[in-house]
Amino acid sequence: MSSSDLLTLLELDDFVVIDFETTGLDADTCKLIELAAVRFRDGQPVEEFQQLINPGEPIPTEIVELTSITDDMVAGEPTIEEVGREFLDFIGERPLVAHNIRFELAFLRNICLALGQLDTITNPLYDTLTLGRTLLYHHTGFNLASLCDFYSLSHKEAHRAYNDALNTGHIFVKLVPEAAAYPLPVIQSLLGVQEHVTIPNKHLYVRLMQVMSSTGRTKGLTTSTVERPVRQAIYENEGRGEDYSPRTPEEFFGDDGVLAAGWDRFESRPIQVSFSEAVAGAFEDGQILVAEAGTGLGKSLAYLLPAVNHACLQKQPVVVSCYTKHLQDQLFYTEIPRLATMLDAPVRAAMLKGRGNYLCRTRLEFVLANARRLLGPEDCENILPIIIWELHTQTGDIDECPGFLARRGARLWRMLRSERGFCLGNTCRRHHGCFLGPIRRAARQADLIVVNHALLIADAAGDVGLLPGEYMLVLDEAHNLPRITTEQLTREFGEGIVRRLCDNYLGSRYRQIFRKQLADTLQVVDESRDWYSDIQAAARKLQMETSDLIEAYVDEHQIKVSPNWKYATQQTRYVDPGVPQLKPWIILPGFSPRSTSCLPRRT
Repeated sequence: MSSSDLLTLLELDDFVVIDFETTGLDADTCKLIELAAVRFRDGQPVEEFQQLINPGEPIPTEIVELTSITDDMVAGEPTIEEVGREFLDFIGERPLVAHNIRFELAFLRNICLALGQLDTITNPLYDTLTLGRTLLYHHTGFNLASLCDFYSLSHKEAHRAYNDALNTGHIFVKLVPEAAAYPLPVIQSLLGVQEHVTIPNKHLYVRLMQVMSSTGRTKGLTTSTVERPVRQAIYENEGRGEDYSPRTPEEFFGDDGVLAAGWDRFESRPIQVSFSEAVAGAFEDGQILVAEAGTGLGKSLAYLLPAVNHACLQKQPVVVSCYTKHLQDQLFYTEIPRLATMLDAPVRAAMLKGRGNYLCRTRLEFVLANARRLLGPEDCENILPIIIWELHTQTGDIDECPGFLARRGARLWRMLRSERGFCLGNTCRRHHGCFLGPIRRAARQADLIVVNHALLIADAAGDVGLLPGEYMLVLDEAHNLPRITTEQLTREFGEGIVRRLCDNYLGSRYRQIFRKQLADTLQVVDESRDWYSDIQAAARKLQMETSDLIEAYVDEHQIKVSPNWKYATQQTRYVDPGVPQLKPWIILPGFSPRSTSCLPRRT
């Protein structure tokens, strides 16, 4: 099906893209300085509207630097009251497309009010930002420039209204066929989660479902052209099996070694050989090696070579723990496969993260089935990338899905992630243990296990149980370990924690959702009683009493806190373990101190 035919079927053969340049982000206080609209017919731009606007006030310096629009350029231009009517007439009742359309809508409503008319916008709304996050969930960025790069569109004149509107239109024309490539059940899931809310792009899914149902093309109307990376959390290289012969650091890293023969980017690094020999010696002698490796040394391969040799010959797994996700990915997806291939070594490797990083399909199904009572408009928009990503992922690791706004969607992710006590074998049996189960089983059989420091410490403290009972340990980025250890073994209590717990009862964002949940729960209880008001009152009381408790604790222990309670004075003591010291901690009443080894006895 051609692009123009598809757009016609979806009632998008004639749409308008809008883009505004403004003096700032707040529509209540900022002014328009340029507006543009581009009309697309059958997927091609055919008409345009472009106009500089006199805002009646100086343009901030940062906006001039961003847009290159100066006060002199707008000095003789019309005001929005003078050109607003012509702009609205150009748009008409056609579907409206924009990148982050909520921003444009806020200023579009201001135009309507400036002309003395209602600010209600009834046009069907489409947003390339949300659509890009959903369909290109794997991409690393979703601003307009990033999507232009993805589709090889020039954005040299970015932050000028006409050029941005034109690029937005071309991106939209490419995204629509991508949405149409998914089968009817997926479209139904995307639409079903937003049936009770009104958000941009909803009409696209409505029309896709209608067209697929009426034409019988339920497997999709188009074919996807996007290549999505499919990552695995399990790696295996058969190699030479029992015939594997280990290579010494000199044999591998030397000028005439395996690396020089197999890698065209080889550089002779004598210090790399010395470093790898020191690591190999620590493995052989069962010693602890502390070493600092400068940038460019090639430390990852230098410690992985002895690790592979040890795992293959001694049949003892090696855990490599690091701090950053970037290094985890580099080790697992690049360095270990390269090394195993060059050595022709029999290597099994697994990459593990904390349970909370993995999606639970059972919980996802539950949330989708109960979206009306669980999800608000923002949640409904944020779950769309997860619906598409879940179809493609082999690991269930949420880090694969940058389209999901993790910070903004923290509450949503808590409802979707794998969780101890919920994700049980019986519950998730139809999903074969979802994602975490196979990875955990593979880790038990792996020679190399790549983890992060947080998981290492949590497992050592007895909270996880993912790692083998005995293993050799390599700590990369070890300077971050003390901070991560403190974070993992610290339990916090404060007003902020209680406030977040009470948000379900008092927060305006989720109040209506919770009210519906409460009504469903209390159907069998006396409905004449105002349970919701009682719970609200209890939540307010809890917040107040928590504040009183913490204030009393601060006064009693003379802790210095700023008046606005946002910043606390932290004092650090460095203690000589050879000198007797008073206990450097405070024991809260009702709590018993417990000495727990941070790491079990492992080499």
